[in-house]
Amino acid sequence: MMGKFISEHYINKEVDVYCGPPSNFSGKVIACADDVLTLKKDDCLTHIFITHIIAIWKAK
Repeated sequence: MMGKFISEHYINKEVDVYCGPPSNFSGKVIACADDVLTLKKDDCLTHIFITHIIAIWKAK
């Protein structure tokens, strides 16, 4: 369910993701499939297993 929510609300948007201390991530959501969120920042990809996400919000 979280993957569908992210896909519908955050694709191609800059976000901040909190996965608990000390795991904070930020970047542009480029994909959310197979329970993995993919962020891109500075030509670097970060892949986050969505069950580890505690909070996600649009970056300011």
